[in-house]
Amino acid sequence: PQGQNPPCAAPESEKDMNYLPDRPFLVEKEVAQWLSISPVLLRSWRLRGKAPKNLMMGRSIRYRRKDVELFIAKIADDIRFNRKIPL
Repeated sequence: PQGQNPPCAAPESEKDMNYLPDRPFLVEKEVAQWLSISPVLLRSWRLRGKAPKNLMMGRSIRYRRKDVELFIAKIADDIRFNRKIPL
């Protein structure tokens, strides 16, 4: 329909934190944007084993959408129950 973005299109406002492409695998830049952090910080977390689960596809790092959603849910639980966030 007219006036709607296709599922993979970026929202009108790049600051829309609810934006997550409707694809099963996400690139580092998309995950960083979703988490409101820089790609450099996400890379640092990944190298320390603190980032969402990820995998290599060829020479590129990819994140499963479901793993990012689980990571966000875990952080939300840690905040809700006043637990230290291990990042």
